[in-house]
Amino acid sequence: KSVGVNHIVALRGDMPDMGSFQAHPDGYSSSVELVKTVKQHGCFDITVSAYPEKHPESPSFETDINLLKAKIDVGADQAITQFVFDTDMQFSFRDKIMARGIKIPVIPGIIPTTNFKGVQSMAEKCGTIIPEWLGAKYSGLEDDFERRQEISIQVAADQCRKLISEGFDRLHFYTLNQYKVIREVCNILGLATGSEAGRDLNGHSK
Repeated sequence: KSVGVNHIVALRGDMPDMGSFQAHPDGYSSSVELVKTVKQHGCFDITVSAYPEKHPESPSFETDINLLKAKIDVGADQAITQFVFDTDMQFSFRDKIMARGIKIPVIPGIIPTTNFKGVQSMAEKCGTIIPEWLGAKYSGLEDDFERRQEISIQVAADQCRKLISEGFDRLHFYTLNQYKVIREVCNILGLATGSEAGRDLNGHSK
């Protein structure tokens, strides 16, 4: 706050060994408590996480929606979803949370990647389904970086187009330091870059 920060992404985070969450004795018991505490300081916009596919530690999808609702009730302003490759799941998730009266912006997570094996590992840990068609695209390309890069750009751009066509006006990229890939996706979509970064798809400041 003292240095002008006004937007916080408040996440519970994962344990170093990716095991079940154990709260630090001097820390917060949950992301809900974290969001509530941050909001009490005032002047912060708070972004939280959301899961179109069930969180691996959650007993049910309904539990995930209840947790998102609890974070909103204590002050969350918007949510970013875990990355998803089956875009229809984003649409289904939007319908389900709207039915629960959740109206904050929910921003789809996109993860273009040239390292498919790495994303497979990440997806396994976070419960994200990788469609067979996507695995087939990368099959046999372990030594062909340029082709993998082309595929990652194409897949991400196609996914973004579908999301935009269905009314999503904000997107979140998990960049994994692959700024060239993200930049090319943005160029294909005609999205602002450079000095125009930080705007939604309608040109509004975020």
